[in-house]
Amino acid sequence: MKATFATFLILAAIGVGAWAQDGAIAGEKAVRVGVLDMDRLLHDSNIGKDYTARIEKLQKELQAQMAQKQAELERMDERIRTMQAKLDQDRATLSADAFEEKRHDLAKASREREAFFQDGQAELQRRQRQVEQQNQDLNQDLNGKIAPVVREAVQAKNLDIVIDKRVCVSVSNAFDVTEDVLARVNQTHAAAAPASK
Repeated sequence: MKATFATFLILAAIGVGAWAQDGAIAGEKAVRVGVLDMDRLLHDSNIGKDYTARIEKLQKELQAQMAQKQAELERMDERIRTMQAKLDQDRATLSADAFEEKRHDLAKASREREAFFQDGQAELQRRQRQVEQQNQDLNQDLNGKIAPVVREAVQAKNLDIVIDKRVCVSVSNAFDVTEDVLARVNQTHAAAAPASK
């Protein structure tokens, strides 16, 4: 789907270029085209860096929770292995009641481990969905803050169309408006300390 959309945009840009040339030949106004590197804008702008830091913080928190759950599972597994080894070692010397009690304790520890694992999986999946939703919300908020500045830069340069550099096969630097837009975004949204949400 992305390839089809990118191909459509490229063909549209070629069509616009051909139309602009035909228009210029016929005395009509030529279409002014700009190219914007959105990846660079999102990664190099102060506001983009702030949002990236927020997203990375959320992902690190999730990874820390996963590591904590994994460490607890490993402790439980070690306890179960130790209980099993002790039961196997003492089997001949234990009375039938004592053996049955230890076997019951081992089964209980295994059930607790399985319940912890299931609960942990559900909790981590829920938390991962929350992080993904927060990530989407942050990206949407970021794009909402950058879009008006991009429109302002487009109007200031009297551009008719701006194409995302990701869909261009090759582009002349003369068409690239990224530096101007980046400067405007940084001016409009001064660097702020990453705030946590």
